[in-house]
Amino acid sequence: MSLLRFTIVSLGCLFWFFAPSHTDPKQDIKIQSYLNALGYNIGKMDGIKGKTSRKQF
Repeated sequence: MSLLRFTIVSLGCLFWFFAPSHTDPKQDIKIQSYLNALGYNIGKMDGIKGKTSRKQF
């Protein structure tokens, strides 16, 4: 189950990374929290796809 969850989150993060910048900030905060939970240090969860979010993933 853990591998499945990791795969789904990873695919979601990849989609988020290449998605247009006009996505929902609430969704961006959720994905940033997933990245933090996976051990990527993206900094403050503000819903903005900044340099740190893109660099860590």
